[in-house]
Amino acid sequence: MGRSLRAAVLAVVVATAASSALLTGTAGSALAAAPGSSAASPGSTAAPGEAEVPADPGLVSIPFGDEAEVPMAEGWSVADCTAVVPPAGVELGCEPNRLTLSVDEYDPDAGTAVMPVELRTGPTRVTVSYRVEQAPPTPPAAPELVYDHPFDSGAVALVPLSDLLVRCDGCEGVGARLQVRDVSPEGAAVARATPSHLAVQSAPGFVGDAVVSYRLRDAQDQWSETTSLTVAFTAPPAGATGAGTSVAGATGAGPLQALAVTVPLAEQGDTVVDLGALTFAGPTGGGDAADAPHLLGCGAPAAGTVRCSGDEAVWTPPASTDDDPTTDDDPAPDVDQFAFHVATPDGRQATGSVTLVRAGSDAAEALPVGLARVAPVPDRGDDDAAVRTLVPALPADDGDDGAPDAPVLLAPLVSILDRLGGTP
Repeated sequence: MGRSLRAAVLAVVVATAASSALLTGTAGSALAAAPGSSAASPGSTAAPGEAEVPADPGLVSIPFGDEAEVPMAEGWSVADCTAVVPPAGVELGCEPNRLTLSVDEYDPDAGTAVMPVELRTGPTRVTVSYRVEQAPPTPPAAPELVYDHPFDSGAVALVPLSDLLVRCDGCEGVGARLQVRDVSPEGAAVARATPSHLAVQSAPGFVGDAVVSYRLRDAQDQWSETTSLTVAFTAPPAGATGAGTSVAGATGAGPLQALAVTVPLAEQGDTVVDLGALTFAGPTGGGDAADAPHLLGCGAPAAGTVRCSGDEAVWTPPASTDDDPTTDDDPAPDVDQFAFHVATPDGRQATGSVTLVRAGSDAAEALPVGLARVAPVPDRGDDDAAVRTLVPALPADDGDDGAPDAPVLLAPLVSILDRLGGTP
């Protein structure tokens, strides 16, 4: 009787060790003494002198937007792929030597589910209970930036969101929310978010750097750490009183303006934009054509590529990554955006932007063709004062360091964004 009890206990201990060893890839020696055993739940069974088994080797976490691969221990295989039932909403790929798990859409309420899998080696069969969960996306993030191009004091600086280098895995489909937290120095400027720009308006006469602190929220209500954008405001030209005008008899040049506009994407191929038509300069003392503004360059678009020269910008949609030429895969986004910068020989500078929108898309309703509009200033006392935005997003796991020339992916829209009001 005692011998039978000891044998039963030994079988359970060995089976438990076998299950844990399978999950950690060290099954060979653990199972040598237990042919035909059935495993209990996995646990840590490291013997003295051996590597410690992870606390939960049976937990399989499916990365957001990716798949989890579960390799079998050497010499072991899945006994019957047709008998493996994945948790609800999880897609299973089963081969004798590995399992792959993925989901079409992240479900924050999925929780953890148990997935039993029978494994075998020779005559030995062991049932391993994997615990499957969905990992949330990486919270959004954006680097602290100093914008390289100044704006006139008193003007509204419309900084395109494509220049913020936002990372947001969880923004796809519904965009993100950008919330302005603070502007310093106090009273230097006010800032607000629109679906296409971060707008910063300096106080009259303010000259210097305005630091806008903001944060982002993704579709899973995950907030980024607070980050900042520093915008420089410089004194306007002497005698300037408004866009394209100057006081009679005043010396100096009028203000230089570059517009922020939304234009329709070409149905196919490149979209050509006349940047010269978006730039306006006040008269100079001599009125010489040599004093006309010239293009300094264009910023990187969010999804496609752009070539800027003279007064023209040529935007090209991203190339298809589909290897099958018979498919009609159109990689062009519904929305893209890039900045452009101009200057005059006497040192005046201005920044404009082009937001390209596909006709008939949801974005076209939120961003009508024409001048960009500035949204009302949000109530600073409301923690939820945030505007849904077309935030360009770098994938958080792409391995780059967020450099300005890194590729940017614009989060697509599937819902109507907030309509904009106010004045240009």
